[in-house]
Amino acid sequence: LERPIARFDELVRRIREVVVGKLRAPYHDAAHAEGVAERFERYLEAAGATPVVAQLGFLTGLLHDAGHPGERYRE
Repeated sequence: LERPIARFDELVRRIREVVVGKLRAPYHDAAHAEGVAERFERYLEAAGATPVVAQLGFLTGLLHDAGHPGERYRE
């Protein structure tokens, strides 16, 4: 996969460290965030999005549950 966003890997590393690593609730956890990020990126690529948009989709997926209280299985 082409990575046109400069320092993308560093940005992903920091998001995983600061946000995703703190998601520990049932269902709303790090594995869930990673899965959503990967699927969102693949869907965007399949739909013909540019590589930059696909990367932004990956970042959006990682962050989609940031701050979620994780009190229920699904909201």
